Amino acid sequence: MVCDKPRRRAASAGRRAYQPGAAVTLVGLTTASLNGETGWVAQALDGATGRIAVRLKPLSTVRVVLVKPSNLERDWDPEYDIKEA
Repeated sequence: MVCDKPRRRAASAGRRAYQPGAAVTLVGLTTASLNGETGWVAQALDGATGRIAVRLKPLSTVRVVLVKPSNLERDWDPEYDIKEA
């Protein structure tokens, strides 16, 4: 599936990209089957592990993965991007 929505690397999007509720896509993982999966940040960056908890779609299942910020892309959010412009 091709998506027209612009995406931003979370690392360059600022700290807000990591806040709970932010929509994200997993990228560049060694577990290739997870690349392209989408979900929401469930827990902000954990300073001890350096990882962010992401709850994957569909939300009817409880699948939470811990990933490095460099392995996230923030899905485009019109309200956030308009305010930031």
